[in-house]
Amino acid sequence: MERASSSSSESSTSMASSSDHQTSHFVTSSMLSRTSSSSSSAFGDYIGTESCFDILEENGVVSAPTRPSNRYRYGGRRREEREARAAAAREFPPLIPLLAQTENLLPHMPWVLKRVVTSDGRLILREEKVRHHEYFRAHRANGRLTLHLVPLDDDMEIGLEPKDAVDWSYRGEGAVNLVLAYTGSSPSFLGKMMRIQKMPNDGKEDNGNTSGNGLTSHEKVIWGECKELVSCQNKEIVEFLFVKHVMRPLLGHKHVNPGMRLLVAKEFLESVENIVTSQRPSWRADAASVDTNRNSVLLMDDLTLFAHGRVEDKPCLSVEIKPKCGFLPSSSFIAEENVIKKSITRFEMHQVLKLHDNEISEISEYDPLDLFSGSKDRIHKAIRALYATPQNNFRVFLNGSLVFGGLGGGTCKTTSKVEQDFEHLLKDIIKTKDGSRANHFIELVAETVYTSGVLDHLLDVQKLDKYNIEGAVHVYYDLINQPCRVCKELEKSKTSSTSQFSFMHSIPMAEKVNVLKEFLISATAKDCSVMISFRSTDAVISRSSSHSNLHLESAKQEFDYKVHFIDLDMRPLKKMEVYYELDKKIMNTYLEMVKKKEARGERRAQRQ
Repeated sequence: MERASSSSSESSTSMASSSDHQTSHFVTSSMLSRTSSSSSSAFGDYIGTESCFDILEENGVVSAPTRPSNRYRYGGRRREEREARAAAAREFPPLIPLLAQTENLLPHMPWVLKRVVTSDGRLILREEKVRHHEYFRAHRANGRLTLHLVPLDDDMEIGLEPKDAVDWSYRGEGAVNLVLAYTGSSPSFLGKMMRIQKMPNDGKEDNGNTSGNGLTSHEKVIWGECKELVSCQNKEIVEFLFVKHVMRPLLGHKHVNPGMRLLVAKEFLESVENIVTSQRPSWRADAASVDTNRNSVLLMDDLTLFAHGRVEDKPCLSVEIKPKCGFLPSSSFIAEENVIKKSITRFEMHQVLKLHDNEISEISEYDPLDLFSGSKDRIHKAIRALYATPQNNFRVFLNGSLVFGGLGGGTCKTTSKVEQDFEHLLKDIIKTKDGSRANHFIELVAETVYTSGVLDHLLDVQKLDKYNIEGAVHVYYDLINQPCRVCKELEKSKTSSTSQFSFMHSIPMAEKVNVLKEFLISATAKDCSVMISFRSTDAVISRSSSHSNLHLESAKQEFDYKVHFIDLDMRPLKKMEVYYELDKKIMNTYLEMVKKKEARGERRAQRQ
């Protein structure tokens, strides 16, 4: 019997040029022509493991291994020993152990090469993704404990039953997703969070989100460079792929964890809805419910914990910050009456609208320009302002439990009672005297933001918006092949000339697509959150740790820290109209407030 083997390194990619040319020729002609055109599932078809082919004889029978041929019979023992030593020398080296993805490190075994043989005798090497593992799932029955490896692929095929819903507790929510934290004991889910999509109670699709079959036809034009994203026919997977293929490369693999898709049953989602409704803010529960028509959720690392899936002996303190837009626009397409945009931050103007609509009770002193300034003093000022008026922009977790800031709507102001309680909670993290821990905490967060430099990356992505919504909205109507409603409004109101927008309507379609793509990416970056996790350590351990570390001089303490970006959802193309209308509302409300202030000032001056 003839036999052809491949090794796990160079030999696997150079079979055609093997030293045994006759054997290689035979494999690619006699044997391959008799092999099915589909991929073989036999062990050994994966390049990188020891493998072999049994050669079919002319009658179609597989020849079996035989005893050594007569050429060994007369060589004597020495000849056999020589042959044995030579065979041992030709043995393939042991397989190299390959590691699955661990925390922020990229996997070392994402792909293998698989042999595919066509009917005409061609040999094709095809990449296939490896299912890698990181956890065991334990099952006890009939006095026997069985451990099963849990695969950690993009799709984690673990079915959750209705009874499992009690192990997930409400953590928070945004406009589109509900966030739950795992509180059970299964090793598969320790240190994990679950993001579940919501459905508005009025039955309308959520703010023009992508269709249930994936991207719309116009969105496929925008994201056409990402083939995997465009070809996806599942809305939930589209969100995952957007984070993985678009936002993660821009913001850095180290700081973005796209998570994995977890298949769930409708009954599980119904049970979750029943359990968490009473835990949610009433205004959130009145507006939207769990979308029980989904067949999957997104499983992610719980970034409020430092060690995922392991018991952590030291407390973990995590801070969630919504930085908001960190630059002032300078687009020439900003209308003359809105020129104040170039000197006042969007955050400050939006605060006025929220106060007007009774969404907040007072305006925050926070200025995003301070946080993104790169100045240690200004960053410290920004964190102190966020601490004083958290709203929904600043939250703190201790070992996964919210201890500062509010759920959903947020907390408007930090009272002395709140600060006193927070001081007490910090005693196991910051080892200083009472009354000073909150100040040290603010300094710790500010120092980490300054030292890590992660906001520099975020600012670069935000600045992809070069035209502002007032310019980008015009190319949106061109892409969807509809008359520009904005130009019609401006012509009707006669407040601004439409001539300046003729440029946006005249640029090539490829440029229009790029304007919209960069605007939507920027919109995601402007509304994402930054999660910073801390744990105290000592100087020796800190220097040997795989995590970043920081020495807080004022407290004489060492801390390990990790920084991640979260809430990186894709913005639907249809929201361009929503963005434009919101921008108009913010501007009108702010300019009206300015006029009233000026009028009051004039009246005061007249009385004097």
